[in-house]
Amino acid sequence: MDHIADVQAALSAFDARATDADDRLSSLEIFFLLRSFPKFIARFNEDTRLCGGKRLFEVIREWNPARGAKILPRLFDWPDWLVQFKALPPIPSRVVDGKVKCEFSDVTKRMWSEVLAAFLVGVDKSIGDVKLARGRGEEGEEEAHRAMRQLNKWCRGLYYFVSWEAGIVQRLLTKTSMLNSIAIPTMLEKTASSRCLIDALDQS
Repeated sequence: MDHIADVQAALSAFDARATDADDRLSSLEIFFLLRSFPKFIARFNEDTRLCGGKRLFEVIREWNPARGAKILPRLFDWPDWLVQFKALPPIPSRVVDGKVKCEFSDVTKRMWSEVLAAFLVGVDKSIGDVKLARGRGEEGEEEAHRAMRQLNKWCRGLYYFVSWEAGIVQRLLTKTSMLNSIAIPTMLEKTASSRCLIDALDQS
């Protein structure tokens, strides 16, 4: 009951019309991260089982795509949220009519997979930083809070990247061989429902 009351209080305190709505949203996200942290870690680390003992970002980085695939180059506007992540690899882009555009093509697909891996690494490192700071007890409380804010930033960025209307992740999964490269028998056993999702993404 206390948990339900805390959740209701946290939701009631959020005001999307407030001048500091972004900060309040971050605080709300961190509240839920804190409450579900052990379960969040367990689910995030599930990739080790699914990828044969490796981390998903390791497998993605090992991907060696074949060149010459029939991928029609697509250009997209730079989203504001992407500019905020300075630690990402170089974003594939080119200038068109005086404006810098993100580019997805056969030439840039490997670079985009590195961006996806970087978001996963960011989440993973931040989890480690939170656990390390917590291990120091009261002495590490402030550091743990900073690490949790950083973790929330990477989680939000990963969500934005996966759900970005440019469809970069969907294109990596449906227009390239990346999915075939990271799939192993334990994953293939679960592909019946996954294939339906991928086919739906491919038609979008």
